[in-house]
Amino acid sequence: MLLTGTFARVVDDKQRIALPKRIREILEAGADAKERGLFLTPGTDTSLALYTEEVLTVLGQRLAETSPNRRDVRAFGRVFYAQAERVELDE
Repeated sequence: MLLTGTFARVVDDKQRIALPKRIREILEAGADAKERGLFLTPGTDTSLALYTEEVLTVLGQRLAETSPNRRDVRAFGRVFYAQAERVELDE
């Protein structure tokens, strides 16, 4: 499932982010992805990224294939996964 676009969002008093209607419709169409898990991670330049569990697993496999001797690869992996959070959608 490819989620594309840029949307300005705000965090409400309950620490929630409202998803744009188009993104919610995509997620609802693939309801099984919602049940398997969604992960919110830091993106670049203070953005947020939303991944399905399958896509996050693929990213992890690709990261594991890179040289563990590279300091930047190790640092990225630590920060990326430490800050990734499983999220649930409100109904």
